[in-house]
Amino acid sequence: MTRSIHDNRVLGYEVDVRMRSLVLSTEFTEHGEHERTDVVFTDVLGYHLFDALGGILFAIEPIDLADLVRKEATLFADGAKYGWPFKGCSGDPVAFAESRGMRAWRIDSSIGFDGFVVAKAMTLVPR
Repeated sequence: MTRSIHDNRVLGYEVDVRMRSLVLSTEFTEHGEHERTDVVFTDVLGYHLFDALGGILFAIEPIDLADLVRKEATLFADGAKYGWPFKGCSGDPVAFAESRGMRAWRIDSSIGFDGFVVAKAMTLVPR
């Protein structure tokens, strides 16, 4: 059976700048089940998380980089003044990310934890 994070509660997250990783720790505890899953993003180029004090995940799904930048246009434009979200990017963030083999994931929640991660890979790891 494929592991899912749908309806998992976010317990916390950890960013390792040197390793360029971001790990969301999650837990599912409904219907008599108890399952913990780490969502591990590797080779992270950038991320943005909203309402980071917990929440219930709906989905983490790939999103086209150009669509992400278009949907978050204000956020990207404002951040560009400060070298965000992609360190070293001074031009088109889509071209910059794609030239490094990056992909984007949209994090959606039923309750209180949304955002995106741009990285090379995302893996669900049982705990």
